[in-house]
Amino acid sequence: MVSFRTTQTSRLVSVIFACILCAVCALALGACSSGSGGSAQKTVQFTDSCGRTVEIPAKATKVAPSGSMAQQVIMTFDPKVLCGLSSELTADEEKCFGIKSANYKVFGALYGTKGSFNKEEVVAAGTELVIDIGEAKKGIVEDLDKLQESLGIPVIHIEATLDTYDQVYTTLGQILGNEKRASELANYCKKAISDSQAAMAKVPDDKRVSVAFLTDETHGLAQGSFHAALIDMVANNAIVAENVVGNGFGNEISLEQLAVWDPDVLLIQSADLYSKIAGDPAWSSLSAVQNGKYYLVPSVPYGWLNSPPSVNQVLGAQWLPHLLYPELVGTGAKDVVKNYFETMYGYKISDAEYAEITKYCPAA
Repeated sequence: MVSFRTTQTSRLVSVIFACILCAVCALALGACSSGSGGSAQKTVQFTDSCGRTVEIPAKATKVAPSGSMAQQVIMTFDPKVLCGLSSELTADEEKCFGIKSANYKVFGALYGTKGSFNKEEVVAAGTELVIDIGEAKKGIVEDLDKLQESLGIPVIHIEATLDTYDQVYTTLGQILGNEKRASELANYCKKAISDSQAAMAKVPDDKRVSVAFLTDETHGLAQGSFHAALIDMVANNAIVAENVVGNGFGNEISLEQLAVWDPDVLLIQSADLYSKIAGDPAWSSLSAVQNGKYYLVPSVPYGWLNSPPSVNQVLGAQWLPHLLYPELVGTGAKDVVKNYFETMYGYKISDAEYAEITKYCPAA
């Protein structure tokens, strides 16, 4: 016969054993739910710019960009968190950021004419989070939900416009666990846009320059397009279209149409077009060509006004007023460019490099 004391002891041992067993099971389940890493990872609820609530890592360390905009913004924040690229880096990008394309897998882009997001490579890279940054495309909620389901990896969208990059970096600081770097970049972007707006406040409406931004010989960025936001802010955009095209090439235009608009200044993205204009009589009827007011926009390491329409436009917003309104804005373009390169890329640009980059568009 078992005594009462022995029975009580047995029950106590049973309870303790059960508690230990539950704890072991909980740890095992946590390890299973953490993915291939084999260790539990704390997660948080995040509501993205589309209104989607997604469970994401509390501090993501392996991030895949959805495209060129996301890649560029995240690289300015911290290239080390990228576990792959949307596209290979140019030699200028490698130089400015101090990294090599060869060290990364190339995943492709989710959107755009080259939309070729390689889901298998994204998963194989141990990606913890996919980030899309920029304009919300039509059907983006369904696109991201579908991608997230097929990957088994959280996917979020962060809206970014020319005047909201301070908010973008603040959000990245929370997601990626580096609020000090986020604060540095957010403050820089906020002040840069504020300074640009202050510079433009010195320019009377009747002094605003009429500008056409040409991406190639037959395309330009029309008023109201996402890609033309910077031109619209700093100048009178001469290109007007009934149906504004949303891609980076812009609306199709003819030389005849351009002659009717006859802008004061041509800003040119294509080096081939810039070389052609000087020796082609067809272009000589334009006031901008006659007055020598056509410029090849710098593109190191990205186009300063577009291509992509990302945080590089924050540089353009500061630099372009110096090019268009030197008598009203004053001098200081070189200081603006040097400060941007050091802050955003961690790269100190030399006077010789600046002169080479801007030789076809000298700004005051």
